[in-house]
Amino acid sequence: MPRRKRSPLHCHEEAPTEPFTDSAEAWFWFARCQLLRRDGARLERSSGQARRPCDPDDIYRIALTLHREGRLSDAHLRVLARYGSMLRPPDERLNEEAAHAPLWHAALDRLSTPLVAKGIVCPADYRDFDNDNHRHW
Repeated sequence: MPRRKRSPLHCHEEAPTEPFTDSAEAWFWFARCQLLRRDGARLERSSGQARRPCDPDDIYRIALTLHREGRLSDAHLRVLARYGSMLRPPDERLNEEAAHAPLWHAALDRLSTPLVAKGIVCPADYRDFDNDNHRHW
């Protein structure tokens, strides 16, 4: 049976992406997407929102990879999931949340390196650089 010819891929110029400013912003974006999915929404880009350099699943995969490597513990993941679903970090002023704050900060710190390496989060060196009101990455 003869092989069918494949048509060449057509590349479309895509709009520039906007990396997250830090791992917390990326995590909360992921968490919002998960909440929307849970409620049955289909995730589609809207014209009014910044185009992100990843899909929500990319952030999830990075977290799971860090967990498999032993860099994120079950406790880290529980804290990320809990406060991600509340769309806020733990409040250190509240007794019941004060113990979660160190785990939260450690988890976000461990997520930062791979998120920056993949271009999902802007490197710290460039976060405050602004020239003529345009960010340069």
